Amino acid sequence: MKYLLDTGVLIHNLIAQSKLNRRALELLADNSSELYLSAASSWEITIKAGTGKLALPERPTQLQVRWPGGKSFSAAIPKKAREIQVDVEGTVKLVKSE
Repeated sequence: MKYLLDTGVLIHNLIAQSKLNRRALELLADNSSELYLSAASSWEITIKAGTGKLALPERPTQLQVRWPGGKSFSAAIPKKAREIQVDVEGTVKLVKSE
């Protein structure tokens, strides 16, 4: 089965599983589940981290994207990047840095 995860579910699964109900934990643990995130989730996480509402254990160093249709890529996130742009070919452009 395919599932689109809410950003809150993703965050709780990673750092506060006790806040998720039994059914959510079962779906997340089921290897046959196809889990998807909206591009908006990365935006929401970035905003929460930037405002201090979410403490990340470390800065992200890698970006992995899988486009509809199966095309995927992985790219390094530039050190001290505050904002990047990624095109459909996977080219990462630094927009703002610290």
